[in-house]
Amino acid sequence: MVDVAVVGGGVAGCELALRLDRAGRSVVLVTTSLDTVYTSEPPFLDVSELTGVAAKEAAALQPDADRLSRWELHTHVKQVLEQHSGVHLMQSSVEQLVPETNGWSVETWEGVPIEAERVVLAVGTFLNAVLHVGRTVETSGRLGEIAYPDLFHWLQGKDVPLERHSDAGKNDDGVAWTRDYWAIRSEGTPPFAVPGLPGVHAIGRCRTGCTTYEATVADATALADHVINDALDATF
Repeated sequence: MVDVAVVGGGVAGCELALRLDRAGRSVVLVTTSLDTVYTSEPPFLDVSELTGVAAKEAAALQPDADRLSRWELHTHVKQVLEQHSGVHLMQSSVEQLVPETNGWSVETWEGVPIEAERVVLAVGTFLNAVLHVGRTVETSGRLGEIAYPDLFHWLQGKDVPLERHSDAGKNDDGVAWTRDYWAIRSEGTPPFAVPGLPGVHAIGRCRTGCTTYEATVADATALADHVINDALDATF
């Protein structure tokens, strides 16, 4: 059993996983695609605006760059995570959570469960997402990335409070897109607790009230501090 299972490999999940590893916690970071870890929607990002620890370590791998493409940022963050032995990266799709005596079993579509004391949902805009690009409609949480509905339906079945959100932008070719997705009304700042699911938290864009990169990094920072301090308190 690991200390924390993080579901989602975007900004929130990666930042949290790295902070927890730095504090000596064991982490499994499970995401539907390891090829899109920490992927951003803008094609380029200014290094000066990257406030997260994972992003800063990634930028240090290309020290002369003032800007990083989304692919460079993804590649460097993935390399940083792979260098931290306390973070185990797993490519899989999470369907549901099953309560255990001392935590949760994170059940995956591939049939490989992850046992963890705590679970953090950091799935961004992928909860029951629908993406409209021109006349094309896709079940995608981000351009080119499919959003699987199983976890959303499981949360619905557990009466977790959810809100529908919408946003919009343009792809690299200038074509406008709109996206509908759902977010969790989590409790507390932190621990961002998911109502009715003890030991389960939601951070980043999959919780209501968090829509920016800066807020997502702040979520990861605050929850990491909470988990670390809570675990320390439990040892006395």
